[in-house]
Amino acid sequence: MVFLQPFFLFGLFLLAIPILIHFLNFRKSKTIYFSSLRFIEEVKSTYRKRNRLTDILLLLLRIIALACLIIAFAQPVIQSKNPLAGQASSVVCVFLDNSQSMELLGQGEPLLQKAKSRAKEIIGKFPPDSRFMLLDNEYSKGLQGITDKELTIKAIDEVRSSAKQLSMDEILSFYDQKNDGKEAKFSSLVLISDFQQSMFTKPIEHSTASATIFPIVIKPDKTANISIDTCWLDNPLTLLGQNNLLIVRINNRSDQDYPDYPVRLFINDTLRNETTINLASGTITEAALPFQPKTRGWQTGSIQISDFPVVFDNELLFSFRIESNIPVLLLYDGKENQFLKSVFGNDPYFQLESFVEKGFPRSDFKDYNLVVLSGIRKIDSQTSSKVREFLASGGTVWFLPEISGETDNYNNLLKSINVPVIQNVIPYRVESGIALKQNRWLQEVVVNVDKRLRLPYFNQSLRISPSSPDRTDLLNSVSGDLLLSQFRVGNGSFVLSGFPLDEQVTDFMFHPLFIPICYRIANMSKKSSALYQVNGQNRPVSVHRAGLSAGEVVRLKNSKTNFETVPLQRAGVGSETVLFPGDVAQAGQYSVIAGTDTLGNISFNYSRVESDLTCLSDSLIKKRLSDSGWNISMNNNSLSAENSSEPAIDIAPKKVWYYFLVMALVALIAESFVMNKKK
Repeated sequence: MVFLQPFFLFGLFLLAIPILIHFLNFRKSKTIYFSSLRFIEEVKSTYRKRNRLTDILLLLLRIIALACLIIAFAQPVIQSKNPLAGQASSVVCVFLDNSQSMELLGQGEPLLQKAKSRAKEIIGKFPPDSRFMLLDNEYSKGLQGITDKELTIKAIDEVRSSAKQLSMDEILSFYDQKNDGKEAKFSSLVLISDFQQSMFTKPIEHSTASATIFPIVIKPDKTANISIDTCWLDNPLTLLGQNNLLIVRINNRSDQDYPDYPVRLFINDTLRNETTINLASGTITEAALPFQPKTRGWQTGSIQISDFPVVFDNELLFSFRIESNIPVLLLYDGKENQFLKSVFGNDPYFQLESFVEKGFPRSDFKDYNLVVLSGIRKIDSQTSSKVREFLASGGTVWFLPEISGETDNYNNLLKSINVPVIQNVIPYRVESGIALKQNRWLQEVVVNVDKRLRLPYFNQSLRISPSSPDRTDLLNSVSGDLLLSQFRVGNGSFVLSGFPLDEQVTDFMFHPLFIPICYRIANMSKKSSALYQVNGQNRPVSVHRAGLSAGEVVRLKNSKTNFETVPLQRAGVGSETVLFPGDVAQAGQYSVIAGTDTLGNISFNYSRVESDLTCLSDSLIKKRLSDSGWNISMNNNSLSAENSSEPAIDIAPKKVWYYFLVMALVALIAESFVMNKKK
């Protein structure tokens, strides 16, 4: 037992007063004259003994009454079994789950509201001088740290629903990290949550903490849910006015079938497609939504379904860019290649500049996305140096060597960038083949593959060493020789061709594959940004800021809500800036802005982790936590909010001052009764 107000114990010295009064009896004697003492002498001895016992009993009752009153003012409490609970620096940590699943109803009341009421009820039973730390899913923003009882209850009222969900490992790791401090030690951790299965996806690290965990489950009503999990473009090369296919994955997490379930596709806030699909219970279904972009530049889109009461996963936002004026540089020696000029020079999708190799007027290739080396029999050393720098900065180089070119000169460049070298000339005709599984984007231009569409032939070609496994083959010969392959070099791509674009060598320029492959190579330099980001994951996003000052700060702005933030950012390769948008909490379409210029668009969606509404049973919760070394309160078999063991009883010291107050009152009543009897 300890005392919350121990200075009152100095009052115990006052117990000396009734003792002194008892032993130093200052009452004056009265002389009473009697005619005869014969009868009094007989009872004198008995009365004296009885009177002495009564006086001692009165003394004890007065001492007990005064001592109990003093002890009651000192506020005695019985310490918790937890060794940390009685320390002056001990703190009770309360985790209040405010994730999106807590917006569901439980017995007609939102789970978050029930959790807040339960947290305030528990905290209200602690002594006034207790200290707490409140933790929710927005812990990175920080609450009020260690606070007293009143401020903690006020902070609970201010907790709002969050799109984030911490895993149980993150919650307990945060607890362990804060518990290392010298100023305070956490005596206990109260977890108030619906304990979704998704909280336990990460393994919980083993702990040796001596504190006790009190899990309190706020159970939701049984709810079905249908969610849009993800989407992707079937062909990453999205072209203006052409058919594009968006694949969407929809998850029916209920035990009911939904035939003819509607799915809608919006592009730039305009309904572009609406279809129906059959959703079988407990299955994932993919739907294909075709569309045709009508404008160039950034396109914003959304896929929508209707489902209730879980609504945060009914919409999936995405964005992509229809490129225009992609800068392409063609370097040649002698005569410009007319086929390349026709592809890149007559399409508004590209902006072509052509120069004789030694007549190129600039010191580098940084103003271009694609550099094509064609018809050059011997590559100049300065050009080789510019190629290496360009690849390091993330550019794409397409090299088409000549059959009669200087192989040693070519190989010097290839060796310097760790690309397979040219071995020799293949003097006979070869047929080409294509790996459709590796180049899904080409399937749309290969009509009816089963009929064996004839692929390009090559009367002569250069044999390239197939020594590099880290490559993507666009064209191979039927015997397996490399004809057109992409290699990752630095931050860029190097495309090596085993043939020149010469009518005497190949008919590739007249084949339906020629233009799609040229488009594909030109788009390799375009950084393949994801269609969307997930709130809270803080994945890096690269944005191009060509022509802008390197010191210009990049901002993210949601035009619908006018929310604007400056994310953490650092300089990337070349003209890139890498953003870390971890502080974006709300889903939406965000413009990437630098100064007055809009650099792009990023779509943010809420995580689908909580779309799975499965909650762990009480026994599994206890097992998962106890298996990780945590002490779990086991005073009750049920962890539900109504039946859970009372943390304030097990954690907080038990108040016993009122028992002493009752004892003091009983002693005073007894003292009064004895006094009356004595008289």
